[in-house]
Amino acid sequence: MAAVQQALIDKGYHEVGEPDGKAGTKTRGAILAFEADNELDLVGKPTAELLAAILASDPRPVAETRAEGIPADNRVVKDAAVLKTIGGVLTGGSVLGGVGPILEKDRGWRRDDHPAPDGHRAPG
Repeated sequence: MAAVQQALIDKGYHEVGEPDGKAGTKTRGAILAFEADNELDLVGKPTAELLAAILASDPRPVAETRAEGIPADNRVVKDAAVLKTIGGVLTGGSVLGGVGPILEKDRGWRRDDHPAPDGHRAPG
């Protein structure tokens, strides 16, 4: 199994993940992608015949935009930057200190106003 995984990686099917010798969903997905790209029957199982086909195949073609690096107008990169900013604000990683202090100030909410289910109050 690890030989099939490594052969897939060597041919450009990195979605297989780390070669661990286990036939998981990532390995099955990479095998199916290889089979589809090479017009083979879609079986999705590692076999000696599959390994031979992988080793005899050409490397997976890389799209021009991927070969050149990250395009400046890449939607995924832009969305990731926005999500990173939002995540930083919500977890308190922003310059403003996140939403916790805002809730406490604007709504009069304090940690000790809400006891735990066992009746204990949080230190604060």
